[in-house]
Amino acid sequence: MNKIVQTKFGLVEGLEFEDGYKFYGIPFAKPPLGELMFKHSLEPDKWSDTYKAFKPKSNPIQREGNFSVGNNNLDCLYLNIYVPKCAKDKIVPVMVWVYGGSYATGGTGLKDNNIAEYESLEFANEVGCIIVNFNYRLNVYGYLNLNSLDKNFDLNNGISDQILALKFIKENIENFNGDKNNITLFGQSAGASSILALMTIEKAKQYFNKAITMSPVSEHFFTYKESAKLAKKYLKYLKIKNIDLKKLYYLDPEDIKAANKKLANYAYRKGELRCPFSPTVDGYDLKDFPINKLHESKKELLIGNVIDEGNLFLLKAPDIALPFMVKLFRLKVKRGKGAYRRRASDALTHKLYLDPLLKILSRYKAKAYKYEYSHTTPDCKKLGLITFHACDVPVLFNYNTSFEKVDDPETQRVGKMMRELFGKFARNEFDDFKTYQESKGTIKIK
Repeated sequence: MNKIVQTKFGLVEGLEFEDGYKFYGIPFAKPPLGELMFKHSLEPDKWSDTYKAFKPKSNPIQREGNFSVGNNNLDCLYLNIYVPKCAKDKIVPVMVWVYGGSYATGGTGLKDNNIAEYESLEFANEVGCIIVNFNYRLNVYGYLNLNSLDKNFDLNNGISDQILALKFIKENIENFNGDKNNITLFGQSAGASSILALMTIEKAKQYFNKAITMSPVSEHFFTYKESAKLAKKYLKYLKIKNIDLKKLYYLDPEDIKAANKKLANYAYRKGELRCPFSPTVDGYDLKDFPINKLHESKKELLIGNVIDEGNLFLLKAPDIALPFMVKLFRLKVKRGKGAYRRRASDALTHKLYLDPLLKILSRYKAKAYKYEYSHTTPDCKKLGLITFHACDVPVLFNYNTSFEKVDDPETQRVGKMMRELFGKFARNEFDDFKTYQESKGTIKIK
């Protein structure tokens, strides 16, 4: 029998399975269409009929790439709730996933065959927590600083979407048997950095209790001036003049994809390692670069990285180009006899991920724990790699991708270990682990 739950906006009906319930595509905001396209998100209108949460909705408009997903649409602000079997008769902790993708790709909407990206009912049962995930706007709609050209365009719409989704979860999850006082955010890459930002935004802090950040691009934020410059460059690629900004409301997705690629190439040529659509420090919600404010947080934190993140970005680069890239990105490659590619990857890993992560931990006052992921899947071995940025995500969620399969027994073991670790953190069962402040130790996932 399907499950009907009351929310503050109306009744929602989810699908029942032997191991729990799935609620697909619940609206947490008004569709960002028309005059709302480049505005901060607003709460949805209440509905009178029971909302049938039976099918995943669309994913955000995005650029093409290895981590892009299909079924894109402007009308994308929906969330999914996966309720495990154990939550049928008791209150359980809540884990909220924030996907990554350079603020330009990703989503939790329709994948195919009426299933969603990041399907999580099996995950929910394994960790004994309700799992929630949601979409937020990307690239030009979510993060381009059009506010610098016209104040009718809001800034950091993607962050606004995230905050509103968390507000919906906090105010309604109790009716799904979720513990509204034990909500853990977990995310990877740009999703992890989004969480770091949310930890410093005053109005967002009330909506969650703990955080797990996987390979955050901790320094990928822009000053207002920096993002304004990128916005002007982007409009040039779209062939839109400042006096014709209304044309932005009628963009062709193919034109967006082309402009996104040109902007990424422009940033690359300038030696800019930050994602071109990174959030802007606006002085209002995001008052400073998160890395400068996180030491004030009182939230328990589990933060970690993959040992060879940089491999992903050097994979297609020929050997002859590596010295040029090292110079362009101002990397500090250690001298030694080892392969230059490996040493360059290590330098990139440190610059983008590990060094900022350690900087955060060195000043963090609340309880913090550090982990390191080093498992090599068979597909990584075929590529001649140990690990690479984002190789841990399919392992965590137990799904195969075009570039990495997770079916072998050893990878299955590591995935289970990772889910067990995250589940313990969410359930407040981390007493067996010493904080980083106590031990300077690292929890090994291998």
